[in-house]
Amino acid sequence: MWLANGQVANGFGYRQMVVVGKNFHPALDIRGKAGSPVRAAQSGVVKVSCWDTKGFGYTVDHSNSVESRYSHKSKLLVTAGQLVQAGQVLALMGQTDFATVVHVDFRVYVQDKEINPLTAL
Repeated sequence: MWLANGQVANGFGYRQMVVVGKNFHPALDIRGKAGSPVRAAQSGVVKVSCWDTKGFGYTVDHSNSVESRYSHKSKLLVTAGQLVQAGQVLALMGQTDFATVVHVDFRVYVQDKEINPLTAL
């Protein structure tokens, strides 16, 4: 399930940054319009829904030690403990924290290890 309308701004892996040089980006950034819906990539239970170091965000537990994290949202529409279905709108896209553009930062973890989100979609 594709989680947001928009285009990939940054992929998973190493990238060259003007300020910090080469660094590893453990997420898929999808650029879009402010306020556009962000959907659940897969069904699961919302584990965390709060403001964190990447602005408004949430974590969904998909069981079997698989979690997905979504950050930089302008508004959260789900709460911790809520069961969500694949494709369900969970938040609105934003530019919170230090984000330079409106986007969703999407990460997938298997047994607490970051994996390429494209392999999970």
